[in-house]
Amino acid sequence: MNTNRTDAVATADRRQSPRRELRQPTTVYLSMRSESGSRRFEGPLLNLNRTGLACRVQCSDMAQLNTDQHIAIEFQLPGSERSCDLNGRVVNVTESANKDRVLVGLQFIEDASWTAIRDDLEAALTCGSGQKS
Repeated sequence: MNTNRTDAVATADRRQSPRRELRQPTTVYLSMRSESGSRRFEGPLLNLNRTGLACRVQCSDMAQLNTDQHIAIEFQLPGSERSCDLNGRVVNVTESANKDRVLVGLQFIEDASWTAIRDDLEAALTCGSGQKS
């Protein structure tokens, strides 16, 4: 994959708030429904902000996901016992250095489930649960 400076700037400009890289490992579970049935994916949560997250999943899993596809997102809030069940959409799929995995960028849909955890999410992001990037 060839990435130039313009691509890197465009990626940074997409973000609506700074990302936090996580100190504690957390797994993200992604669920989707399609005409062929339901599918569940999982992978490590890499970073998080108030509008979305990034995770890493197997390449074979991603063959079924497309940009702009709606998906259910489940993860445990870093530094908390709180589980988050949110709706989101795929905004980016990028090849990882490890060729059998891809990085997936997800944007949260600001619906009732997001509103219900918004304050806890903000608190987790501001209390030092990760490092800004």
